[in-house]
Amino acid sequence: MAKGEKKAKKKIKPEQYFVVVDGTVLKNLKELAMLFEDISEDVFRHHVTDERNDFSTWIRHVLEDKDLANLLDSERELETFHKKLLMYVVRKHL
Repeated sequence: MAKGEKKAKKKIKPEQYFVVVDGTVLKNLKELAMLFEDISEDVFRHHVTDERNDFSTWIRHVLEDKDLANLLDSERELETFHKKLLMYVVRKHL
């Protein structure tokens, strides 16, 4: 199994799940990518501000995917964030 595939299938503990401000619970990158199909600008802005990016922090520290976290760290636009996330997930994990 390739390194990227291991990260995609990494099991995390319930206390490490990402709880989105709207109550959605995320356990992996696939669920994060699916969230972005319908995420509102308000929900995105809650988690991604000029000062922080909760999604990339979770990806880096919990899912341990530094490449993706680095790719998304400075992204502040919802549409571009979503495209980068999908492209990465498709190339590396599916």
